[in-house]
Amino acid sequence: MKFLVIGLGSMGKRRIRCLRELQEPHIAGYDIREDRRKESEDKFRIKTFSDLKSAIKEISPNALIISVPPDKHHEYIKFAIKHGLPFFVEASVLDTMYKFFLKELSESSIVAAPSATLLFHPGIKIIGEIIQGGELGKLSNFILHSGQYLPDWHIYEKVKDYYVSNPDTGGGREIVPFELSWITKFVGFPKRVCGTFRKTINIDGAEKIDDTYNFVMDYGDYLASITVDVVSRRPIRRLLVNGDKKQLLWDWDFNIVKMFNPSKNHWEEFPYQMSKAAKAGWPVSRASPFFNPKSCWKRHQLDGSRWVTQPSNAAESAKRHGVQVSGLLSGEAGAGAGGFTTMIGTGNRSFMTSSTSTSR
Repeated sequence: MKFLVIGLGSMGKRRIRCLRELQEPHIAGYDIREDRRKESEDKFRIKTFSDLKSAIKEISPNALIISVPPDKHHEYIKFAIKHGLPFFVEASVLDTMYKFFLKELSESSIVAAPSATLLFHPGIKIIGEIIQGGELGKLSNFILHSGQYLPDWHIYEKVKDYYVSNPDTGGGREIVPFELSWITKFVGFPKRVCGTFRKTINIDGAEKIDDTYNFVMDYGDYLASITVDVVSRRPIRRLLVNGDKKQLLWDWDFNIVKMFNPSKNHWEEFPYQMSKAAKAGWPVSRASPFFNPKSCWKRHQLDGSRWVTQPSNAAESAKRHGVQVSGLLSGEAGAGAGGFTTMIGTGNRSFMTSSTSTSR
């Protein structure tokens, strides 16, 4: 199977490493930047192109890997659909043309695989099984803090030189839907959402973006409180879930999910292992969806070090779920989420509020 990786920045290079880990030999790259093409040629010994049409004509790829900045995703999704090419695309905070894409894809046999990395993290999978299995009892509240330090994302370039400095695709804003994707998958969409976000500290190159997001999701009989930021000097992802039977704790840094059982005054532990890391990359178990060239199924997820086959309707479900998450952020949460969200601007500070929709 032949892959063309579109965009040879940090994510494009990671996808090449993932494909190599999967022993896929036929990989080419496309990027308009000469320095990135040369780096990929030297590091991975692949052929690269500065012209997309020339790349398509010469290598005739079976699938595209779209790893460009989020505000460019729609251009290459449109290209893939036009040329009938299956594609993987990185996660995004934007939903430009997504309704059109869903309509087009629903009427074609093209495989579209949006990134859903966190859904396949072994710790998050355990959390989902516990919550959906009812082991915690009736939920009361859950608290999530997801934090990183923006300058640490790309230590080889300045913040101002890539998409995280753009207000529309800012680092903190981008992480919000990443977290919402797995949370809403396990507990559904809230009835109401309210929150605030703002710039709290000075980060060189990030003058125009908000760095901290706080919001509360109202599920009717329980609440969720979420903080996402790019000001944490050490990366953090911590979750606390309170139920009337048990309590769940999880810290990203430790490969274990803990659940407190008050009847026994005892912490139950659910350890997990991360697979070996691909050379110079992230653990393979954190890799995003790809295509398995040896299977008759067209939709797969990389789970640990093995392929898990999923029928095409799973891809459709993932795509629609992603659109609903995007709608929750952009003011259309009523589309499958039971409510609608509006943004009330207050200068450079904004507040989200929503109410239950009765029109759907």
